[in-house]
Amino acid sequence: MLSSDSLCFSGKATREIQSLLNKGDIQRAKLERSHGRRIGAALREMLKRSLRKQSDTAELPAKLRANSGPLREALMNMYTDAALLGVENGQTLVERSIGVPEAKQMALDVDWGLANAAVLDWVAREGEAIFSGIMLTSAKEATAAVSAWVTSGAPLRELQKTLSRGSLFGGSR
Repeated sequence: MLSSDSLCFSGKATREIQSLLNKGDIQRAKLERSHGRRIGAALREMLKRSLRKQSDTAELPAKLRANSGPLREALMNMYTDAALLGVENGQTLVERSIGVPEAKQMALDVDWGLANAAVLDWVAREGEAIFSGIMLTSAKEATAAVSAWVTSGAPLRELQKTLSRGSLFGGSR
């Protein structure tokens, strides 16, 4: 998606395009905040369901994977919404750039439905790859945290706190 920081416009027509780019940036930031909260909640829930008792630590990576459904759904929803927002903003920019009024059909031979279909194909393919990478990192870091916890001899609640406060299952991820 184009960013308002990447282009410089002047004149009446180009100020309108700059305004559209700024609007797109605002929409994107709102989308990121909203989905970020949902992803953070899904991460916390995944940890909570996966690490209930001390015996769960031996199989924590497998338990994380088994409880990852809400995280996958939250991530895919974010990717889908972001990608479709990009197509929508791109369509608006193209139409405004060539002077197509909002209420009229576009005079170009562009099928925005195909653009949306291509975006959704990309989301399915790349979203799954990103999710797999996140789960791999989660398993690796959780295993390291469990090893450190075993060595420390601390109670289970300390491991739970460590994992939930850090960047792995905390809101910053």
